[in-house]
Amino acid sequence: MSLSFVAFQVGRSNVGRKGRRVTSGQSLERWNETLTQGGLRFSASYGHTGNFIVESRALVTVDQAITALAVLQPLRFCVFSRDDFKQWLDHLSVEMSAPSVQKGRRATLGAVMDLNPRGETPPMLNSSQARVFSDFGVPRVRAVWKLDLVKEGKRETVVRDERRREGGWGAVAHAMKIAVGGEWTARSMKTLEGLGKQLSARATTP
Repeated sequence: MSLSFVAFQVGRSNVGRKGRRVTSGQSLERWNETLTQGGLRFSASYGHTGNFIVESRALVTVDQAITALAVLQPLRFCVFSRDDFKQWLDHLSVEMSAPSVQKGRRATLGAVMDLNPRGETPPMLNSSQARVFSDFGVPRVRAVWKLDLVKEGKRETVVRDERRREGGWGAVAHAMKIAVGGEWTARSMKTLEGLGKQLSARATTP
């Protein structure tokens, strides 16, 4: 049981004009009004892809937190307790051996996550030109390298080529769903670490 959770919203788009997107802060305010009777509240967010910290006024399990968040349907969330998230994230942080990639691509580390709170360790799927699944896996989580197409930018820097994208992290989650069924979501390591640092900072704040 835990007082804190992380919740990854499924299918929250990061595409579109910034001024027209509903901000995370606006979402949290609206959701917390709905959750007033459930004992949970969204306390913080990281990035624009739906990455949240959820706190509880009482000790509840992940299953109970998922049940409480169900009042926000049709929204769906992948929920981990703070301790479970920090444990697998710390192990994932040492998974830094990037695969060899062909010219014109860049490997970006991330993870695909199972919405089922009792899910087993996801399988290591076959690699493709767009992704390489890592041998690092724990219950509900499999590390994966997304192989982004890139182009030469100014001053010989390399940037992601937005004109030739191959589905982003949503495509990684879809590949796992096609292979084993169920519901999945995926995030980059940068996002996972950012949320983890925010979670740690909140835990040490008086």
